[in-house]
Amino acid sequence: MKTRRRTNMFSEVLIPYRDNDDDVAVHIGAAMAETAGTKATVLMLPPKHDGHTEVDLQSCLADIDRVDVIELETRRFQSDAILSEVRNRPGALICLASHGRDRAALLTGSLTNDLLMYGPGSVVLCGPDSTAEAFSGGGPVLAALDGSDKSEVAIPLADDWATTLERTLEIVTVLPEKVTSPELAHALASGDVHEAGYLENVMRDHGELHGHDVTFDVLHGDPEESIIEEARTRNASLIVLATHTPLGFDR
Repeated sequence: MKTRRRTNMFSEVLIPYRDNDDDVAVHIGAAMAETAGTKATVLMLPPKHDGHTEVDLQSCLADIDRVDVIELETRRFQSDAILSEVRNRPGALICLASHGRDRAALLTGSLTNDLLMYGPGSVVLCGPDSTAEAFSGGGPVLAALDGSDKSEVAIPLADDWATTLERTLEIVTVLPEKVTSPELAHALASGDVHEAGYLENVMRDHGELHGHDVTFDVLHGDPEESIIEEARTRNASLIVLATHTPLGFDR
C-alpha cells in the first residue's frame, strides 16, 4: 500500500463561541488542532442578554491547554466578524457547534448559512451528540457521495482528513429503497448494472489520492438516516460531504 507523508490541512482552527451550547465545538476544535499539530483560537461572540459568554468560556477552557481567545466586536450580522477573521488567517478551518434544532441536526439561522456560503474554506459542524473522544477514537472518515460531480469534491478533502488523522477512509453512497427510474431499476434487476459500480469507478478515478486503507459501501433508504446510522455503527470520526447536493445541505 502506498504511503503518504502526513501534512497539515489547515493553518489553525477557529471556533465561534457564544455560550455553553458551543462547548462541544471547543473540545473538538482543540482536539483537531492538537492532532494536526496546529493551534486553536476561540472567537468569542458578543454575549446574549444574560451576559454569561465569558463565564461559560472560562469554564469550558478549564481543562483545555493552548487555546487562544479573541473577543469579536458586535456587528449587525455576526457572521461578518467571523468571516473577517477567517479571511485574515489564510488556511484557517472553522469549527462550529450545531444545536440539532432541525431535521438535518444543523444550527438553524443565518450564521451557519453565511459561513458555508461565503467562507473561503471548509466548515466542520459538531452536532449535539458529538464528542472529542469520538473524534479521537480512531474511527473511519466517512465520505458521502450522491453520484454527482459536485459531491465528489468531498473526496480529496476526506482523503486529506484520513491521512492527517491516520484513519481508514470509507466512501459511501445511498440507493433509495424504491428506485424511481425505470431504466435504472431494470438495469439493476437484470444485472447490467450492479450497485457498487459507481463507487468502484470513483475508487478507480481517485485511487492516486489514497495512502491509507479505503473501503466503500452502498447504503439503502433515506440518505440522512442511512448516513447517520452508518456513522454511528462504524464510530466514524468525521462525515465529509459537499453542500448544495442532494446528499448535502442546502446551506
